[in-house]
Amino acid sequence: FFSMVSFRQMLLQNDATIFGIILVIAILGWYIWPPLAAAWIILWVLLVAVCFSWSVEYHRQSYVGLQLDFVDPENIALAKPAPSIAQDATLDLSVVVPAFNEEARIKAMLDEAVEWLTQQQLTWEIIVVDDCSKDETSAVVLQYSKLYQGQINLVKLKVNRGKGFAVKQGFYCSRGAQILMADADGATKFADLAALQRLFGNVQNHGEAVICGSRKHLVGSEAVAKRTPLRNFLMHLFHFCVSFTFWAANGSRGLDDTQCGFKLLSRGAAREIFKHMHVERWCFDVELLLIARQLAYPVVEFPVNWHEIPGSKLRVSGMAVMGLELVLLCVMYRFRLWRFSDC
Repeated sequence: FFSMVSFRQMLLQNDATIFGIILVIAILGWYIWPPLAAAWIILWVLLVAVCFSWSVEYHRQSYVGLQLDFVDPENIALAKPAPSIAQDATLDLSVVVPAFNEEARIKAMLDEAVEWLTQQQLTWEIIVVDDCSKDETSAVVLQYSKLYQGQINLVKLKVNRGKGFAVKQGFYCSRGAQILMADADGATKFADLAALQRLFGNVQNHGEAVICGSRKHLVGSEAVAKRTPLRNFLMHLFHFCVSFTFWAANGSRGLDDTQCGFKLLSRGAAREIFKHMHVERWCFDVELLLIARQLAYPVVEFPVNWHEIPGSKLRVSGMAVMGLELVLLCVMYRFRLWRFSDC
């Protein structure tokens, strides 16, 4: 695994490669036709200027001084102060579930999660973050909160800010030494968590690591074959763009699957990673893993069982925004416009 020193060295080498390519193209353009070189330089200046202008809409959120609340299942008009990730862990595992209009799918997921967790020799909690749903998602979760007092809690956001923001709020009020991000659709089964935890023990560095569920092994399987050709094409295109983003942003190798919603983080890693994050919607997974690599945490993928569940919230417009945010990540991190205060 990379130390911070070796990562900086790799970053500087990658700087030389990328800026060298830009310079060589400019020189070649000058010899072919000088206006080409001018257009190439102007293009880069405009790209950086546009990304910098757009970036003002993205803000970091620290857990320091932040007070979140759980909804009281006995009286929804009341709020119970939630704990903070700044505190020491008091449980073995926290499960954070972002939810938006998941009334029809979240019950099966919670049933499966509770069944598996209660069979394990560990202390646990589930935190569902309702990202301003328009259906009865909160009502369903509160039924479970009444049955599992103190173990299943609901955070209800007043404004829809996106999946990444919802996940961050859940992490910020968690109590676990390990924190699992899981999707509300139940596409990944909780039985796979045992394997992720075993891998965590093997790769952790001073108790810190990031373990990502991966669906790479499913490429070519029946689950993928049943998708439309357009969706499969977009999947492969996105994976290529993500790999390029990792290389362009900080020179590291991309992961096979950044978007699987089953990720296990140590408490310390989560605390440091999330406070540096800017992106709040679909592309937040990419930034999370970029930052984890930048901070030299072990980042490892593990194959998980996954089944596509009807009701995906991702639309073509969402994929377009993801593409633009990948460009934003490339530019802002490569040109050091988004920096790490402790790097």
